[in-house]
Amino acid sequence: MFAQGLHWCEDCGQFLPVENFVKRARSRYGLAFHCKHCDLDRRSKYRTKERVQEYQKQKKKYFVELMGGRCCRCGYDEFTAGMDFHHIDPNEKDVIRFSNVGRERMKEELDKCVLLCSCCHNALHANEWSAEFVKRNGLGWTIGVMSSPVKAQCNPNAPTAR
Repeated sequence: MFAQGLHWCEDCGQFLPVENFVKRARSRYGLAFHCKHCDLDRRSKYRTKERVQEYQKQKKKYFVELMGGRCCRCGYDEFTAGMDFHHIDPNEKDVIRFSNVGRERMKEELDKCVLLCSCCHNALHANEWSAEFVKRNGLGWTIGVMSSPVKAQCNPNAPTAR
């Protein structure tokens, strides 16, 4: 039947025109085993909102741990969702979506960042404190000199720069 421009879909159990199938180089006839419609149904069942959100949480947790797991200003480390990646030089920032990037590409981008909790990150952008960041021997960035004209702290045990 393949010679007549038809191909068998294993899910819906019928012969359909070849145009209804995705090309797959590794398969026997160079086409997918499932038609585009059935393939879409399979993906929608697999990619539920909850599964995608869980995957994104795990991915962020991996990168937060890779960067040390705590805010470099106050030491906050309680929730991964409360951590932000702050670009040290905004001119070197590549606008990327966290969820659409592979690990190697994300690691390259994180080399330009410092890990801050949301509180410290917001205070930094509101100019409530400022810092000079310095590179640590291939281990990422840390705060070199910090000034804090307004006391903006989320961790009462954090050191304050005067």
